Amino acid sequence: ANLPLPSAPRRSAPPMDIVGLPGYERLSKKERELCAGVRLVPEAYLEFREILVGECKRNGFLRLQQARTLIKIDVNKTRKLYDFLVSQGLITKEPG
Repeated sequence: ANLPLPSAPRRSAPPMDIVGLPGYERLSKKERELCAGVRLVPEAYLEFREILVGECKRNGFLRLQQARTLIKIDVNKTRKLYDFLVSQGLITKEPG
């Protein structure tokens, strides 16, 4: 078991090189930055985006909790993906 030493400061992983991966050419510049930053391969991002946007269209809005239920990845990645899609106007938060 490779457990980190308690004294080791937690550093975020460096951005992932996603250039040339399947789906890369279909991403906008901002989407490429998001995928590299959260270390998400483009194909997975496109699939998750489709799922979340589709669910938002069905309900008229999408809660972060629903997003976490729909896509089974690290909750921090889900939050960044959710916030990004909201900021791009692709999904709408619950009114109120």
